[in-house]
Amino acid sequence: MNARIRSVAVVASAALIPLFGATSAHAVDTSCPSNGYITNWDVCTKLSNGTLYLHETSKGTYVDVEYGKASGSSVSCKLGYLRSGTNHWSPTVTCSTSYQQNYQWSPSATCNPDVGLLYSGGTTFQTPPTKNC
Repeated sequence: MNARIRSVAVVASAALIPLFGATSAHAVDTSCPSNGYITNWDVCTKLSNGTLYLHETSKGTYVDVEYGKASGSSVSCKLGYLRSGTNHWSPTVTCSTSYQQNYQWSPSATCNPDVGLLYSGGTTFQTPPTKNC
């Protein structure tokens, strides 16, 4: 396979990752307003060892939950979101201070609020609810 075709294949594969609920690493961003509302569809919770975020579209057809661990040792964790009384979870991953863990979903449209979730060490942490529609 020549270099140009290989480059196109890599870019195309990377573009499909969010469509299939994959995790990926991001640079750690620990900014979060005290009320937890960045926008109506972007919410966060500052935790003692990092920040939990939920980002989504206005009708909730794309949901991205991220956890930026700022201190402490690596832990096993699951990311998720709560919608209409049902929790939706990622597989268990390792959360560490070196990168921000995230997981995406593409659910059906709704005007119901969503809540970002982080499960680690037997405790579930959550963001404030989004303000959809």
